[in-house]
Amino acid sequence: MEVAMRIRQLSFWLLSIIPLALSITSLSAKNTSYPYVPVLCYHRINPKISSIYDLTPKNLAAHLQFFRDNGYHPITALQYIQSQEHPQNLPNKPVILTFDDGNQDHYLYVFPLLRQFGYKATFFVNPGPILERNKYVLSWDELLEMSQAGMDIESHTFSHPFLTKTNTRPDDPHYLQWLEHELEDAKTTLEQRLHTKVELLAYPFGWFNCLIEEKAVEAGYQGIFSVNWGVNQATENPLRIKRRAVSHDLSLLEMERYLTSKPLSIEIISPNDAAILYEKPPVQFKLNDPSISRIDIIIGNYKGEIAPNSQDIFTFTKFETPYFGYYMIIVSGYDHQGNLYINSWGFDYQKPTNTIQ
Repeated sequence: MEVAMRIRQLSFWLLSIIPLALSITSLSAKNTSYPYVPVLCYHRINPKISSIYDLTPKNLAAHLQFFRDNGYHPITALQYIQSQEHPQNLPNKPVILTFDDGNQDHYLYVFPLLRQFGYKATFFVNPGPILERNKYVLSWDELLEMSQAGMDIESHTFSHPFLTKTNTRPDDPHYLQWLEHELEDAKTTLEQRLHTKVELLAYPFGWFNCLIEEKAVEAGYQGIFSVNWGVNQATENPLRIKRRAVSHDLSLLEMERYLTSKPLSIEIISPNDAAILYEKPPVQFKLNDPSISRIDIIIGNYKGEIAPNSQDIFTFTKFETPYFGYYMIIVSGYDHQGNLYINSWGFDYQKPTNTIQ
């Protein structure tokens, strides 16, 4: 009953919000008095860097100092989702700091730095490795201490897999049972261990599709975070919250440019956001903002400028598909003053043999 009611509520939300042009397919970037909400996605914070997404504690401290010096107000992901009914309560220049994977260094380095600056953040955690007593992840005692200190602890699935399985059909009963385990057991385990409600989900690797989103809603999640680029409206679709993964080569200047960007208003023609596809799609969209003078597109390893045809439709067909899985489409626009606008969406490219029967 609760699941059905939640789905009806979300359906009503979507129907009511589309006329206001706040959906992914038609984002209005200028007709709002509310602030935009950027979300940053951090991973390991460690003195020894071994991945492009690793930062040192010194790097993170510089980011936190930057937020303070430039008037940003960090809020948690849960605070943002809860504010959507009353967006006037958002602070000026909000920013959401999220930390994925439940690494042990989040307690050793991140938690002390956040307390030093008086900031709160959201930690998306996988309970599976904690139950296995993996020494590289947070313990239950550490998570409980962080939660009691006001940190927002949410779900990152049970074991951090690629949710879009490319070696089986999306309607395979074994796959659906496994998917329910990853979504539901993560939520219930965290709730039982931490004695708090878990409302939010972040997709591992940012990979998802419309089926996974549907199952996440059925599991009881109220808000879902991807790693699709772009800042969010104050009343963004709570199932499609965008985040920017932070790499160690992202300069403070580049981060500021991202934080001050605006949503790019476009009409998506193809492919539909979160679609499950079995052949390479043409990427097509229309631009709704006449002030934009240049459009760039990123898909996979391709990055370049793109121009519209005589019908004002932007079409991209050059990208290769060397793997089956999730593809993010990032469209960046620039006006004559050089201001940055961003929109993004994605699709799940499945093997043709996986077609739903």
